[in-house]
Amino acid sequence: MATRTQLRLGQITGSFADTNGGIIDSLGKNAGGGALNTIALVSGSLVSVLSEVVSSIKRINGGATFANQDAGVFNQNLTIAGTTPKLTIGDAGAEDTAIVFDGNEQDFYVGLDDTDNKLHIGLGSAVGTTPNISLNSADRNVIFAGDIDVLGGKVSLTNGATIDSETAGKLKLTEDEVECSSALSVLGNATITGNLDVNGTTTTIDSVNLTVSDSIIALGVSGSGAYSASGQRGILFPRGTAGSATNAFWYDGTQFNLAVSKTGPSSGSFASIDSYSDLHVGDVVVKQDAGTLKFGADGDVQLTHVHNTGLLVNSTMELTFNDAKVGIAKGGTDRLQLRSNNTTFLFANARAASSGQALVGDGSGNLSFADVGGTTSKGIYILTASHAIGANFKVSADNDQKTATSDSIAALASSDAQGKNLDVFVNGQLLLSGAEGSVQNGTVDYMIAGADQIAFAFALEEEDIVQVFKRG
Repeated sequence: MATRTQLRLGQITGSFADTNGGIIDSLGKNAGGGALNTIALVSGSLVSVLSEVVSSIKRINGGATFANQDAGVFNQNLTIAGTTPKLTIGDAGAEDTAIVFDGNEQDFYVGLDDTDNKLHIGLGSAVGTTPNISLNSADRNVIFAGDIDVLGGKVSLTNGATIDSETAGKLKLTEDEVECSSALSVLGNATITGNLDVNGTTTTIDSVNLTVSDSIIALGVSGSGAYSASGQRGILFPRGTAGSATNAFWYDGTQFNLAVSKTGPSSGSFASIDSYSDLHVGDVVVKQDAGTLKFGADGDVQLTHVHNTGLLVNSTMELTFNDAKVGIAKGGTDRLQLRSNNTTFLFANARAASSGQALVGDGSGNLSFADVGGTTSKGIYILTASHAIGANFKVSADNDQKTATSDSIAALASSDAQGKNLDVFVNGQLLLSGAEGSVQNGTVDYMIAGADQIAFAFALEEEDIVQVFKRG
């Protein structure tokens, strides 16, 4: 059967008007037009076909009529539908491509910068200028030019870690290890529930006071807990100017030192000691049997504890009193040495005293126990006035400016040397006798000047007490 196309006058003539035979652009979507041959026309005329066409154009551009829009301008929302809808901007040319958002006060753009091959989201309309977000093509890194506000409070990473700030005032990182390659400043308090490992060269705690809750502090322990037998361990107490000598307390591998040295916080070891520091303490307890206290730069004077016995002074060192003119020491072989007013007396190293014996001297400072024959007379005198140096001092009843409170001493002779038959004390101090020349040059304290007189090498004062003991 042959197909015929008939043209009538009404099919090739017409005008744009919503009248009978006019072309209109207000037709809606043709629901039945799934395929071209299924489009339902109002009439079989060309006017109907043209009405469908211009109505479609108007629906696409969204203008008041199908013909009043500028080229490329759409006056309504656009939807790209289909199975895999896609919008392609650009034709692989060497130029920037972008979507520009023309705002009232501020323009924004999303564009590909052909110069750096980065996708930018930024301010204005010129691609690559004032970017807010940049997406790198080489490493896929994302660069944010401003702050990031996460309204949800959580950022999840592909490795399972999260950055969580959903709890007010807290930021939680769930990663096992967080690495900060530059300086880290914490403006508020920092609470670390785990261990804190500081692997740098110097750790500085810049606070007014430091409180450490740990009961034990270990110096020189490695991060793995290992000990080392090398190096020194100590604490500095710097005062004054940087680089000056300062007090420190340290262990040098052999002994502890409390001393002053030019050691600084960055020193690898303690410098040589300038001087030792004073230490004020309460009781000092030496818990070790045979423990020793050493005195002096070379420890030449030592005091050693002898278990259940006492304290031992080393070698021939002595214990001195007051101005060091009086002392006790070991003299010779197993002999006790007494020093009085720098005069030395040595006890014998044998022979215990027997009943009736007295301690006597030999004139050379050696003391021993010996039998003392005859009777003993004593004289005790309290001065009522001063007595000149070298003036004769009577020890008889007729004793001038002094009060005698005991026996009268007579029959003195030069053989009654001090420590043999005659002992003289002034204010409790035992004196040493000698010849007149020795008295004059001050090497002895007195001499026998007559049968009942002695002469002192020093002046006596009122209320001084003189005691004289004569044996035999």
